[in-house]
Amino acid sequence: MNRSKHLQLFVGAIALNAVFASAGHAYLCDASKQFCGDKGGYSGGSGGAPTRGSKIRLTPAVIPLDQSFGGEFLYFDNSVDFAIVKGLGRIGAAISPSNSEETFFGPPGVEVPADFLTRHQEKHKYPSQKLTLATAFGLLNNKRSGLSRFEINLGVMGKYNRKTEAANAGGGLSGVAGPFTFGYSLYRDETDLEMIVTRYTVETYSIGAFLGPLVLDYSNLRMYNEYETILTSMVTGTVLLSRVLITASVRNEHSSRPEYVPATDSLEYNIDKQEVFGGIQYGITRNIMLGAFYNYYLMREASFGVTIFL
Repeated sequence: MNRSKHLQLFVGAIALNAVFASAGHAYLCDASKQFCGDKGGYSGGSGGAPTRGSKIRLTPAVIPLDQSFGGEFLYFDNSVDFAIVKGLGRIGAAISPSNSEETFFGPPGVEVPADFLTRHQEKHKYPSQKLTLATAFGLLNNKRSGLSRFEINLGVMGKYNRKTEAANAGGGLSGVAGPFTFGYSLYRDETDLEMIVTRYTVETYSIGAFLGPLVLDYSNLRMYNEYETILTSMVTGTVLLSRVLITASVRNEHSSRPEYVPATDSLEYNIDKQEVFGGIQYGITRNIMLGAFYNYYLMREASFGVTIFL
């Protein structure tokens, strides 16, 4: 599916679902700034990712600013990926030693085909080399809610590579205008691959709409250097019920990278590749959410998460 068809799908879904009522998700909106923000509207600029860690490693401006503290923990492959966030009022901060690369909502990883094949056959997630530190600031906020809400936040981040001992910087904007959300980020990054350092730039933008209990997002990610450009786009929908979040997404990648085919246990070289994601999260209390996700690490696997917010 090309980009124009994605946008047609996104706009069409908005038109079809604008009639949804907004009363069904009060529990989660009262309890979690993850999806509802500090004024009862979608937090914005996230590209539809269902986990806070996925968002802040790409777009630091989505870090929550209101007085809050939260931790997110995602278990797979006998290890835990996590992110910690802290809001202070007009400033928020976050730290995560986990990868965004080779996750459904993140950029592709730099990897030789033999390692890529072995990792998928053995179902190991992409190894992390980096530590992400990020902070966000409120630029504009009219302090309103609903259709009259308008907010713009600025975020900056640094990614420290433990193997190359180098730090790279980036930043971005996120915002909310009534029921609509938007986000943009740009950062430099690098990966040490068998003693050869590959440097590249990652650029993302997203637009979204919060329509009662339905959240829709379209995001586009471009990863490039002087040798190659990889394009990834996603259309994501999330339904917010009283205690439950249900997320579904389609990811399309345009690149020369290989694709693992489970049916043949081998690699194929298709320029256009498609993956699907599904997730469900349940608020067991007003401070704790449990989640189960399919294909978060792009291996058709199951992973499990816990989000704690205070």
